[in-house]
Amino acid sequence: MYIQLTSFNNQTLEQRFGYNIELRKPYIPIHHAPAHPDTDELLHLERERLLNKPSYIKLQSGHDFEWQVLKHYN
Repeated sequence: MYIQLTSFNNQTLEQRFGYNIELRKPYIPIHHAPAHPDTDELLHLERERLLNKPSYIKLQSGHDFEWQVLKHYN
């Protein structure tokens, strides 16, 4: 599982993705960002800490591999 943290340059999910629910779906807002427009989800950091900007996390699946399998790319 990989986690991406972003502030979308101070944009909300609706500003960033408009009405595209599928693009907004994987992101979860972190308090003090507005709650998710489709699910009303909102994460809170431990001890009510705040990030510098309203931020969102995206959970996604990924694949692990040994770096030795990569080939040089110019």
